[in-house]
Amino acid sequence: MGRYGVGVAGFEREIVPSIGATAHLSADLIVIDEIGKMECFSLAFRDAVWLALDGPLPVLGTIAKTGGSFMAQVRSLPDVELIEVMLTKGHDIPLRLPEHLRKEIRTVQGANR
Repeated sequence: MGRYGVGVAGFEREIVPSIGATAHLSADLIVIDEIGKMECFSLAFRDAVWLALDGPLPVLGTIAKTGGSFMAQVRSLPDVELIEVMLTKGHDIPLRLPEHLRKEIRTVQGANR
């Protein structure tokens, strides 16, 4: 990402593989920070996000609250749980999130046995 534009080729070379299909082979959780306007300039990124969301592993991600049809589609998926984080609220999220994620990972691991 540049200050005035998106270096899509560099982004796709450095970032997209970390959420691509081969990254799933040894992972328990996929983390995507962030699904935002600039990232969505990359078709490869959008495709990798879909693959991650359709895959067997839990995905923890950040996504813009508004904007873009891709982001709206992701936000509207029935199995996506949105947790709004604000500076004045959400101070307990760091306490709640680890156990929530452990539960999701145990569920996936149990299903894969």
